[in-house]
Amino acid sequence: MRTWAEIRDGIVNGIHEMPDDLVPKFNPNSFLYVVETTGLNPQPAANWKYDFGTGVFSVPETVCKTTITSKAFFQRLITNEMESLVTSIDAKVVWFRYWLALSGDMNLEDAQIIAAVQMLESKGIIGVGRAAIILTIEQG
Repeated sequence: MRTWAEIRDGIVNGIHEMPDDLVPKFNPNSFLYVVETTGLNPQPAANWKYDFGTGVFSVPETVCKTTITSKAFFQRLITNEMESLVTSIDAKVVWFRYWLALSGDMNLEDAQIIAAVQMLESKGIIGVGRAAIILTIEQG
């Protein structure tokens, strides 16, 4: 078996193992490229960088994840907080819930998001001190 890195815009999208007699090819219009990685140690992985000029793979820098999906935000709540958010009839909470359902993504550094989560804490929808935990930015 031979190993190949699928690359787009200098970033590894995925690693593929193929039988020795197969060489993956992409349509030139896809802007995807393959580079053989058989025998490399360490093996590159998804999100690694690839320099087309030098032919070198490198580990990506640590990036802080400041934007999460609305679903990921909701999953940061504990069960009773989820229930409180869903059942609240407070106008500001209803507005936030509506916005959460429509937004798709939430930037945890956005001043409006921070204020909204703090509002949830002040109204007892989430527990005391939970806003800071929910707004924690993860490295990844």
